[in-house]
Amino acid sequence: MNLTKAHFLMALTGSLWLSLHGCGGRSAQDVTLGDGDVSRPRADGSCAVGVVCGSSCVDFTSDPRNCGSCGHGCSSDKVCNNGVCADACPAGGRYLACKGACIDVKFDDANCGSCGHQCTGGQHCVGGVCDCTGGRAVKMCGGKCVDVFADVNNCGECGSVCSPLPESSVLCTGGACADLCQSAFHGAQLTECNGGCVDPQQDDRNCGGCGQQCVGGARCREGACACANGEVYCHGLCVDTASSNVHCGACDVACRPGSTCQSGRCSSPCAEGLGSCDGQCVDLNTDARHCGFCDQVCGGNLLCSNGVCACPNGQDNCDGTCTDLSNDALNCGKCGVSCPAGQSCAAGSCG
Repeated sequence: MNLTKAHFLMALTGSLWLSLHGCGGRSAQDVTLGDGDVSRPRADGSCAVGVVCGSSCVDFTSDPRNCGSCGHGCSSDKVCNNGVCADACPAGGRYLACKGACIDVKFDDANCGSCGHQCTGGQHCVGGVCDCTGGRAVKMCGGKCVDVFADVNNCGECGSVCSPLPESSVLCTGGACADLCQSAFHGAQLTECNGGCVDPQQDDRNCGGCGQQCVGGARCREGACACANGEVYCHGLCVDTASSNVHCGACDVACRPGSTCQSGRCSSPCAEGLGSCDGQCVDLNTDARHCGFCDQVCGGNLLCSNGVCACPNGQDNCDGTCTDLSNDALNCGKCGVSCPAGQSCAAGSCG
């Protein structure tokens, strides 16, 4: 082995050791920590955060237009708190009412520390402050969070660019330019992600694979996003399944309207089959004032049937009013068809 090659391998070995041990035991991160649009489903139809409602990704725990389930909106004087329309957010300052949603401003990237304060440039909200997360190697360079242990354009420090090597991939490893990722080093399997060597077993921005970010307060543990303090990772969010009305006891186990999640089990002050609305036990399947959900009122002469506002048999819903299309001169045969003056409607035809 010639001296030049020996020096290169020694430098590469040292840089790899730094990438794994020189920053609090964390490995190199993704090259550029960019912002992603989590309001739209991914290519496979899943959501990075929340669940799919129509063409958008929503969070049942806080979305005032989809509070607890798709389409269940809260009135203008209510806020969506933990999947339930409530009068106010929990006291203590951690949760604030932002556009009708109770938001955890300690960890919400769009409302960090206060409503509307959005973290940009790849920063994330930690303790109510926007910051470049991922350890000491992640710094703000050119308005974006980058990992100077892995970024070929900011290798070791901002603006330090790795020059291409002949017939080889240029990588930044441990803050030093190199031309390969060793398949294994100190027990860690390193993977090339966007020009950098990362450990997908513990890299928060490449967890289990390139580009798979852990969000919602989760961290990468053994190639999977995991939460601290006993919380569970549900649709990109760390959730306390002991008290979440949307994820009670486990992800996607929702408590029915009027009941609450206590110690991971849904409980209700009402008998089986009834929901609690405004302190009263009601049948959400038949109550026209609380049809399917509390305060979901069936207008006009609509009836509540199986939790859905509907017209009696033989009638149709025309702009919120039930009518018989066979003899209604204002809706003859179908909604909106009016018979000329002097004519009546019979068997769905004007004459």
